Amino acid sequence: MGKCVAFDTPVVDTATGEVITALELMERAERSDAATLPALGADGRLTCADVSHCLADGLKPVLRVATRSGRSVVVTHTHPLLTASGWRPAGDVAVGEAIAVPRNLATFGAEQLTNAEIDQLIAATDLGDPRADIPQMVFRLDRWGLERYLRLLLGDRVEVPIAPRIVSQVLHLLLRAGRFWIASAADGRAVIADPGELPPVPGEVWHDIVKAKGDRSWDEVSTLCGASPAYRWRPHEGPVRREIVALLADALDDDQLRWWASPDVVWDELVDISDAGWTQVIDFTVPELHNFVAADMFLHNTAFGLGIAAHVAMHTTKPVLVFSLEMAHQELTQRILASEARVDSMKIRNGKLAETDWAKIGKAI
Repeated sequence: MGKCVAFDTPVVDTATGEVITALELMERAERSDAATLPALGADGRLTCADVSHCLADGLKPVLRVATRSGRSVVVTHTHPLLTASGWRPAGDVAVGEAIAVPRNLATFGAEQLTNAEIDQLIAATDLGDPRADIPQMVFRLDRWGLERYLRLLLGDRVEVPIAPRIVSQVLHLLLRAGRFWIASAADGRAVIADPGELPPVPGEVWHDIVKAKGDRSWDEVSTLCGASPAYRWRPHEGPVRREIVALLADALDDDQLRWWASPDVVWDELVDISDAGWTQVIDFTVPELHNFVAADMFLHNTAFGLGIAAHVAMHTTKPVLVFSLEMAHQELTQRILASEARVDSMKIRNGKLAETDWAKIGKAI
C-alpha cells in the first residue's frame, strides 16, 4: 500500500504505442474502463498485463532512482524494485546494487507510413537541439516503420551525441527495436551508445545454481554442459554471464535458472537514489503478475494486498483484518473507497468532490 509512481512517469499505451504519463493512462483507463501495461511474466519473459485499478493517491514524498544505463524513475519510498534478492522497497536498496530492467520492449503502434513520410519524420528530428522532442508520430509507428526510422536516424553508429532532453525517448525507441543502449553525460552533453556486452547476472544466482546441481559433482555438471571436466566452476564467487546461466538452465533442466537467464532482463546497477521532494502520485493495481513496466523499469504491483482484503470482504461478506505500518485507519478507508469508486483520493481528503464523484462513491458504497 502507498507504493506509487510520480504522476508524470512515462508509460506505454499498448493500444496505440504512445508514450504517455501515468496520470494520462489513469484518465484513459477511466474513460474506457480498460488498460494494459507491459509486465514481467513468472517465466522471466515480457508480456502484457491488465490493470484492474488506477488511483490518484495524493501528494507523497518520493525518491528519484537512477541506473548505470541512464534510466531513472520517481517512486514513493515504499515502492518495490526488483533486486537480485527479490522485490524490495526503493528506500531500502542501496547505490551499487543491481535491479532488473527490460532488455527489450516489443510494443508498437499501428501507423503505417510511406518511406517519404518517414523521411519527413527524420527531417523533423534534431538530436542535437536542446529544445527538441522526438515527433509523437514516431511512437505510434508499426514495427517496420520504427525500425526504418531508427536506421535512418542512427545509421551504423554505435555512439551518438544527443541532447539530454531526448535521451530517455531515444533509449526507449531503441528498446522497442530490441537494442539495449546506455547513456552517459558530462559537461552538459549526453552520449548514447551500444554497450556491447551486457552486465552479468548477479552473484545471488549461485544459490539457485547449487540448488539445481543437487548431488551431482561439478565434473558431472561440466559434462552435461558440454564443457571439459577440468572446467573450473567458481561457486559464490561473483556474477555469472547470462550465457553460462542459460547453459546451466538447459543442462540441469531448471526453470528458476531459466528465469535468471531471461533474454528480456538486464541487471542494471543503481548509481543514484535521492530525495525528490513531494509530488502527486498514481497507484496501479496489476492482478496475477503484480508488476508492470514504467520509465523502462520493472516496478511492483502496488495496492495488491489491500485489494485482496477488499475483494474478500465484499465477495464473502466476512470480516477482514488489515495491518498497515504505513497508513492509519482513516487513510485505509479512504484508499479503499477511492479505489472502488475510481475517484481521486485527494478529492476525498479535501472534500472537493464533483456531483459525478458523489455518484461514483454512492455506487461503490
